[in-house]
Amino acid sequence: MPVEAFLPQVGVQASLLFLQKLSEVERSIAYDTGPAEYDVFMAIAEKVGKDRRGVPVHVRDEDGAEIISNHTIQYLSPDKTKLKVRTEKRPTLDDDLPRIAQAYREFKKGGAQ
Repeated sequence: MPVEAFLPQVGVQASLLFLQKLSEVERSIAYDTGPAEYDVFMAIAEKVGKDRRGVPVHVRDEDGAEIISNHTIQYLSPDKTKLKVRTEKRPTLDDDLPRIAQAYREFKKGGAQ
């Protein structure tokens, strides 16, 4: 994770490691067959949508203009009886994390890596 991930509160370089405990069946198979080979998913997040001061950083085109895209917003009606939806045009955060999450979901399904 980039140092900006926890700024402006804390300036630390962080890494995330997710482990999954083997089931009883998986442990018995691993014991019978010896060391297992398996795929490992790794990704490096270089951008998290904000700078060192916590100011949002947006995706820009080659001329430096912010790229504006549609974002769907869900909200409750004023009387709180209906869920409403509207679309807003706003700048897109320059953030690698949603793309990494999508790549991980595909990895778990056995798709493109």
